[in-house]
Amino acid sequence: MKFDKAIDPRKSFSGKVLSVFLAVVMVVSMCPLPGFGAVSVAESELEDQSLVVSEPTAPSVTDEATQTGVSDQSTEGSGQEADPSGDPAGDTPAATPAEGDGEGDTAKGAGDGDVTEGTDATVSEGATEGENATEGDAAAVEGEGTGEGTDGAAEGSTEGDAEGDAIEPEPTRAGEGEGEGTEGEGIVGATEGDGDGEGEGTEGEDEVQTYNVYFYDRDGDAYTSFAVEAGQTIGSQLPATISREDYRAYWAIGEIVEGAQGTEIRVIEPVTIVTADTVVNGEMTVVPYYEKITYTVSFYQSEDATEAYATKTVDADTSYCLNDIPAVPARSGYTGKWVYAGGDFSNTVHMSADTKVWAEYSQSVFTVTFMADGEEHSSATYYKNDTLTLPSEPVVEGKDFVKWVLQGTDTEIVGGEKVTSDMVIEAVFADSYAVRFVILDDEGQVTETLSQYFRAAGEAIATMPQNPFVAGKVFEKWVIQGTDTEVTADTIVTDTMTVVAVFRNVDVYSITAEYYYINDSGNEVVFNTDLLQVEAHELPYTITAPASTQTSSDQVDGGPIYYPETPTATVPESSFDAEHATTVRFKYVPYTATYSFVYLLKDLEGDGYTEIDREDNIHGVLNSYVTPTVKTFDYATLELAQGATITQAEGQELQVKYTRKNFQLTYETNGGTYVA
Repeated sequence: MKFDKAIDPRKSFSGKVLSVFLAVVMVVSMCPLPGFGAVSVAESELEDQSLVVSEPTAPSVTDEATQTGVSDQSTEGSGQEADPSGDPAGDTPAATPAEGDGEGDTAKGAGDGDVTEGTDATVSEGATEGENATEGDAAAVEGEGTGEGTDGAAEGSTEGDAEGDAIEPEPTRAGEGEGEGTEGEGIVGATEGDGDGEGEGTEGEDEVQTYNVYFYDRDGDAYTSFAVEAGQTIGSQLPATISREDYRAYWAIGEIVEGAQGTEIRVIEPVTIVTADTVVNGEMTVVPYYEKITYTVSFYQSEDATEAYATKTVDADTSYCLNDIPAVPARSGYTGKWVYAGGDFSNTVHMSADTKVWAEYSQSVFTVTFMADGEEHSSATYYKNDTLTLPSEPVVEGKDFVKWVLQGTDTEIVGGEKVTSDMVIEAVFADSYAVRFVILDDEGQVTETLSQYFRAAGEAIATMPQNPFVAGKVFEKWVIQGTDTEVTADTIVTDTMTVVAVFRNVDVYSITAEYYYINDSGNEVVFNTDLLQVEAHELPYTITAPASTQTSSDQVDGGPIYYPETPTATVPESSFDAEHATTVRFKYVPYTATYSFVYLLKDLEGDGYTEIDREDNIHGVLNSYVTPTVKTFDYATLELAQGATITQAEGQELQVKYTRKNFQLTYETNGGTYVA
């Protein structure tokens, strides 16, 4: 069921109790009890009065015994709101102490009479002051009589004493009594009072005031309700909050309104959270209130840091994950990452609480130092996981390098390892023998040391130096100094040795080759000169002239291409003079013959040749000997390049013959692919 939007307190439980209570009082006031005087009420007055209660509250009551000078027209108060002006009609007495000149049934004059206090009645919140004032002009009269005290008095009314001084207000009472008094002014809350009076009253019963607390769900439907005594906390009656995914749920003071979609709840601003400790002092409407769940992610530069480097927040909109993660602060030589209590932190980490994240670093730049015989051989810097490169092998006299090892261990370092830390790598040596290669002069003195190697006993030399060169001599071999024992790469080292180069004397012949042509003036033009040195065993020596030359247009009209008159020249030993020198000259002339080079491939059967290429219109000189230019073919091997003397001015062919290359084909008998 739903609660009504506007609740009429007269329809509530406490309102009904109040109505019944007032009805009983009215009956009692109209029907005198034994021993008490009757109080008459005019019918017209009764019809004009109605009971109005603004909130569900128990009525305030006045101690009946305190009433003096009551008019015979007094009756129950109408419950109208107090009028601060002190209306002479007496209907609306002032809520605060004030002087008025009208009459009121609830006025009390202080006197000599004894008063028996009635039991305090609880004043409900919302009861108006000045209730039960009797409407009318009846003036208070002097006399004595018996009467019933009216129910309720103006809350906070001030009692006057005989001298007119204000007396602190007393709790309103309800009771019965009789008394006799002199004339007094019926002013509600008056500060003055005249006359003497006395009376006695019996103690009345307390009435407990309660308030209803109404709870609604998110749709505005009634959720639960209960009553709480005024001034008390809600306590254990507080229902559990209505959960909502991704939100923190609370109860808050609100209201029920009509929205576009029907009944809605509205939280009253500023938000007042309702808890078990909330004190109830009136009717309450309580509705759900939600705050989106948000977690804070704090970033620190180290796990022990106290000041956050950066802070971020996550919520349901980010699926409780953080996408805009700040960059890890840079640290030279190190690589950083964010971590948290659960491991590496990334945008896939799902937060369920405030989270601390800190930077964790690992070294990313390392130094590798290579040591040899107690001294630094070399060093290099590597990034993490770079591949290690070994330096050149160190050379220490009298020792033979064996290997590199990680310092303090037997772990061999061969190169190619991943560098993940600083490293010191040491060279391991073995005692070795020096093998030195030298050149001696004619007096036996060392003129040059070519190289020196260190080898362990029983190890072959393996590496030999290049053959040395000495002018006028030819290198023959290496021998152990002082012996004729030849030394080669396979010689086994058993001791330190000096190895000497052995030469033989040679005769060197010098050939000067000059290349020239005759210009238009009939003079020789030498366009190139070569100096050649050969040994005696190379004689006779054949020189081949360049195939052609471009003449200068300054020397020969048009600058035509000339060709050697004699393409080759053979130089015998007899051609040299006493100094072993000679000169050979090649004359270039215009061409006098045109010929061709033809390239032939032997047939598969081997009994003939097939032309595979040719070059035509090659210029040359009649009676010169020409060797055709050799070409290379992937599928053929040169068999013969046949030179010939040019005897024809045109049409002569010089042949170059080839044989076919052999290829081996391998194939699978049970599969494979075709070979084109």
